[in-house]
Amino acid sequence: MRIVELTPPQIVTFFGWFNLKPYLRWDDIPKNPNITFRSLRAAGLTPTQLHTIQPDVQQWKTHGSITLHECVEMTLWPAHPIHVMKADLADIISMRWSPEQMVSLGINVDELMELGMIADLMTMFVFSLSSWVTIGLTQKHVTNMSDVEILRVFRMSRMQVLCSTPKVNEITNNTPKVNEITNTTPSTSGDENTQTHKHLIRPVGSRRQ
Repeated sequence: MRIVELTPPQIVTFFGWFNLKPYLRWDDIPKNPNITFRSLRAAGLTPTQLHTIQPDVQQWKTHGSITLHECVEMTLWPAHPIHVMKADLADIISMRWSPEQMVSLGINVDELMELGMIADLMTMFVFSLSSWVTIGLTQKHVTNMSDVEILRVFRMSRMQVLCSTPKVNEITNNTPKVNEITNTTPSTSGDENTQTHKHLIRPVGSRRQ
């Protein structure tokens, strides 16, 4: 049975004075709408403890009232903003995650473009060129942009951006691939990782199915 021991203050918080259970198990959470991922974290339980109680992220989504705000604390599951939480581009922009947080969440440039990101929307992230490189920007992506778009997004000339942006085959392993985050598909070979994607920039209305 997956349980976590509670401290006296935590026991009172979740069960009151008249039902002093010394531990928490997953069955307690769906029964009490006041026990959520956020309230458990506020009471001092760690992500590791909560993962021990319930490693299935879909169960947390159904019964734990998790939102995009909790995703950065749920990399153990993981709670991928796009694939699990079904976030769209506007949602991701509104979260104002740092490039490092986006890497930890498994979000990269290709996925943002699949959601409909174009140059005008890139400016809303307020990222520097190095920040875009952190989440996987390569020369391949810049090639699809006009000189005007490049200047507007990066505040640099095309030549400056290309000189500061890696080629596809120069990408390091610092940016996790989706399959490494979700563990749902076999890992791909290096040759497959360097293949270019078709239709990198889609209409803004395009959404992941």
